[in-house]
Amino acid sequence: MAKYSYKLKLKIVLEYIDGKGGFKYLANKYNIKSKTQVIQWVNNYKALGKEGLLRKRQNLNYPLEFKLDMINCYLRTEISYNDLALNNGISNSNLIAQWVSQFRKYGVTGISKNQGRPLIMEDNKTKKKINNENNSTIEKLNLELVNCKAELLNYKIENAYLKELRRLRLEETLKMKK
Repeated sequence: MAKYSYKLKLKIVLEYIDGKGGFKYLANKYNIKSKTQVIQWVNNYKALGKEGLLRKRQNLNYPLEFKLDMINCYLRTEISYNDLALNNGISNSNLIAQWVSQFRKYGVTGISKNQGRPLIMEDNKTKKKINNENNSTIEKLNLELVNCKAELLNYKIENAYLKELRRLRLEETLKMKK
C-alpha cells in the first residue's frame, strides 16, 4: 500500500494551488515527512495533471533507445532530473537518475540488461538449444550494436563539450584583446 493516498495528495495540491498555504505549512499540517514531497506532488500535478499523482500499479519497461535519449539529454544540457522527467511524462525523476548512474558505472549493459531470472520450460529443452545457438549470435550482434551506439554517444558528448570549451576560450581571448 502506498504511504500517502491519492485523495490526500490531491487535497494537498489543491490547497496549495488555492493559496491556502505553502509547502512547509502543508507538509506540517498533514504530517508529511518533508516539504520536498509536497513540491514533487505539485510539480507532477502541474505537468501531468491528476495522473501525475497516481501510483503506478506496474513497472513500465522503457526501450533502450528512450533511456539513452534521456541520458544523452541530461548529460548534454543543464536540465534537472525532475524537469527532464516531467517534460517526458515520467512522474518519478529518480528513475532517470538511476539510469544515468547505471550508465556511468556499467555503460550500456547496465541499462539494457533484463532483470530477474530467465524463464526456462522443461518441455522445450531441445528446441531451446537450437534457438539459443541462433539467438546467441543475434544477441551478440545486438549487444555489439548497442555498445557501438553508446560509444558514439559518448564521443558526441565529448565532442560537444570540447566545442563549448573552445568557444568559451575564444570568447575569453577576444575579451582580453579588447
